[in-house]
Amino acid sequence: MGKFIVLDVVFYASSLNYDQGSGNIQELKKITKWDGKQYTFVSRYALRYSILHHAHSLFGEKWPLAGKEQLKLENGGVVQANGDAKELVKNFPEFDFFGYMMTKSGQGADTRPAVAALSHAISLVPFNYDSHFNANLDVRRRSGNSGSNPFTIEEHYSYYIYSVVIDLNRLGTTDGTDIVDDSKKVERIEQLMNTILTLKRQIKGRVEDLAPKLMVVGLYNETPYKSFKDKIALANEYEEEITQTEEKIEGGTKIFRRIVKTNKPRFEVYDLGASETYDVPRLITKVSEFSKKDGGKDGGLLFYKDAEIEVGGR
Repeated sequence: MGKFIVLDVVFYASSLNYDQGSGNIQELKKITKWDGKQYTFVSRYALRYSILHHAHSLFGEKWPLAGKEQLKLENGGVVQANGDAKELVKNFPEFDFFGYMMTKSGQGADTRPAVAALSHAISLVPFNYDSHFNANLDVRRRSGNSGSNPFTIEEHYSYYIYSVVIDLNRLGTTDGTDIVDDSKKVERIEQLMNTILTLKRQIKGRVEDLAPKLMVVGLYNETPYKSFKDKIALANEYEEEITQTEEKIEGGTKIFRRIVKTNKPRFEVYDLGASETYDVPRLITKVSEFSKKDGGKDGGLLFYKDAEIEVGGR
């Protein structure tokens, strides 16, 4: 059955992935779910892009990105510039984790399925067609021109959820042969975990924070793995706080009562069971130990949440 790490991640961010659009309207990517409502989503390709570039910004040459020396355009497609495809896995974590399809002229294709399989990140709140109207009026005026270039852009602030499934048995290997040593594999897992736990996405002049608000980490060793992506629900929790003070006045006591009513999000995680809550350092340590070739025999579920998040279990 193999050895797997499954990450189910919930984050809170705004307007992360735009579609082709039409005319001067910039439309968000959307998908219709079972309830007939539309939800915005971030494609797995957009997530992969953000993960790769954020990892490179964090770790520099320990997480290099392939360039012209490794890749080139040929007949409209990206092909391997030179060398063996195994060298790509050995030297570039992006190809080790997320796979590739490389071609050579007249030699067919060399394909590697993703070791870290990403899902789309889908909003937990339906899209309500919020948008705003823009125009570059100031720039046009300063350039000595009249008029403007107006456009409408869709906006959506929401919690999003996505999953990452990592097949540890295939990490650092090609054709069943290890080409990356065990310590390097563990280092790459730690780098990927640190990247996801601090993930940022740059889009349209903004930097959005995709760091988890809550995350379920499943460690599976020779047991069927599962995801909690469809078992995390967002609810609207109503809370009423009453404070009461008394003041002595002539002839008796005056009572002051203050009532504060608030709505706040609350997450319900189904079938989680009795799992321990981890902070970031302990979480990375536990996952690192499990990632070792001879480590983490027991597996289990780890749970991480931001301090501001309310979570219940069922």
